[in-house]
Amino acid sequence: MSRAKRLRAIKDLIDNQVIGSQSELQTALENAGFKVTQATISRDLLELGATRVRGVGGSFRYVLSGDHLKADPAFNPRRAQTTTVTIESIRIAQNQIVVRTLTGAAQFLAAAIDSLDEERILGTIAGDDTILLICENQTDANDVAEFLQNTYS
Repeated sequence: MSRAKRLRAIKDLIDNQVIGSQSELQTALENAGFKVTQATISRDLLELGATRVRGVGGSFRYVLSGDHLKADPAFNPRRAQTTTVTIESIRIAQNQIVVRTLTGAAQFLAAAIDSLDEERILGTIAGDDTILLICENQTDANDVAEFLQNTYS
C-alpha cells in the first residue's frame, strides 16, 4: 500500500484509538493490512508531528500536533507538562525568551504555552529542543520567564 495511505491510517488510528507506543501502533497497522518496520513508524510519526504525551491519568498516548488539548477531555496541559517536559534553561534577551528543553519536547511545550492565551506572549516559535517566545517588552519577558520556570521546571 502507498505511503500516503499508511500516513492516513496512522492519523486515523491516533485520532480514534489510544496508541501508547510504537509497538502498539505497529500491531494496529498490521491489523489494518500495513506491514511496516519500527523505523518506518518512527519516521512517519515524526513527519505527522505526532507527540507522545502523558494524560491526567498518567498513561501515555500519541497525539498529533495541537491535538493534545482534545486528546483527553480532562487533559490539563500545565499538569501534563510538569510531568513530561523538562526545561533545561531559560535565557532572556530584551523582549525575547529562549527556552531549551529535552530533545523533542519543544513543540509540545510551545503548544501548551500557546494554549494558555497569555497576553504578555506575542508569539512562540518552536524547533526540536528550543522555543523562542517574543514579548512586547523586557518587563513582560522577565515575568513570563519566571512563570515558565515556576510552572514547567
